[in-house]
Amino acid sequence: NIRDFQVKVLRKKHKCNLQWKVQRASIAFLANRYKELIVAHPFIKLNYIQSIVETKLGINININKARRTKIKVLKEMEIDVIEELILGLDGCYLKGIAKRELLTVVARDANNQMFPLAWCFVKVKSTTSWTWFLEILKRDIGTPDGYGWTFISDQQKANWVGKGPNGFKGKGLQKAF
Repeated sequence: NIRDFQVKVLRKKHKCNLQWKVQRASIAFLANRYKELIVAHPFIKLNYIQSIVETKLGINININKARRTKIKVLKEMEIDVIEELILGLDGCYLKGIAKRELLTVVARDANNQMFPLAWCFVKVKSTTSWTWFLEILKRDIGTPDGYGWTFISDQQKANWVGKGPNGFKGKGLQKAF
């Protein structure tokens, strides 16, 4: 894609100033070039991206181009925490008159605050009760086969595991339980 050119007039003294603002550095080019940096540091400052591009390529880019480059890389990564459901599982023994066990599932909202998603009382905390509880939760949430779920647990025993695109497909999760 290199075009040929021909020098018709040679002037040894130039009066034009050097211009470092190159409009040819497209967002696609910058996103491809600095993808690893932005993926490793998703909260990188825009002025830092500007200074790196100026240092490495000798090109001044404006803040909007740095912003659009970062957004393009992050969209390609699909780094959207809202779409991933993070569930915390726990169970505890109740004392007093009830003498039951409480199974709970908590989640985080958009403000990173915890809220109870589901809870139930069972006679005995066992694999059967956890399986029953999580199957009802799966049905109520409506996520097919547990795709997109992330479990956080204090290593309670449970035999029910969801499938996920992360490659574990329940094997690593089952060991954690």
